[in-house]
Order: sequence, then C-alpha cells, then structure tokens
Amino acid sequence: MNDFKSQVDAQIKLLLNQKSYPCVAAIQSLHRKDYCIKTYSNFGKVHHRSDLRNELLQFLKKYQETNSQYFSLWAVFEDDETLTEDEFEKLLWNELSSLTSDETADADQDPRFDTDPVSKDFCFSLGWQSCFCCWTSS
Repeated sequence: MNDFKSQVDAQIKLLLNQKSYPCVAAIQSLHRKDYCIKTYSNFGKVHHRSDLRNELLQFLKKYQETNSQYFSLWAVFEDDETLTEDEFEKLLWNELSSLTSDETADADQDPRFDTDPVSKDFCFSLGWQSCFCCWTSS
C-alpha cells in the first residue's frame, strides 16, 4: 500500500472505530477486512472519470462474486483544499454525474430506482446496479 493509502486506511480505522459511529455495514467491512481503497486527485474536476468508472464497475462485479454484503470500495481524493459542505456537495455531484453519460445511461440505471436526485426513490446507479454512497467532507 502506498504512503497515502496507508494514511487513509489508518484514518478510516480511527473514524469507524469511534464508539458511536453509526454505520454498522462500514464497521463490519473494516473488521472483516472486506474493503478496498482507491485514491484519486482533483476532486470534482472529473480528471479520473474513466478510471473511476472502470474501477467502480469492476468493484460491482467483484461485489456480486464475493456474496459479501459488507464488501466496500472507498474512493478517496487526495486534495488539500478545505471545502464547505456546499462546495463538497457540488464537487461530489460533478464527480458522480461524470460517471454516466447519455451513451451509458440505459446500461447504468438500476430500473428499480428513479434517476431524479430529488426523488425519494433516487439511487445512483452504474452497470444496472444501485450504489450506496457514504461521504464526509471532514
């Protein structure tokens, strides 16, 4: 693991091992060592669109093969910029929106969910699979 990935791994362990951390699935993923970390730079600027999309699609395939309900991919952006919550959300949607295009939309959207982000039935999808995204700006 490179130095940055090692630092991220250590920070994730500190975060998830807090006494009151609420996401049981993330905690299980950590304790079962059932996760992978991918690192990128230039958050929100979609410089790694193709790599990120391909790695997410590979992850979804591996997720199905493992039959592990806790298998997780943590995509981490190595940027020093401090962002407000609104700035973070805007950049996150830039990244997510770039992963699908008009050409791939039919092959991406899980038909069980809505494509409209304001809908209560919305779920971001890739490769016809819904994706659960957790994020933090801290």
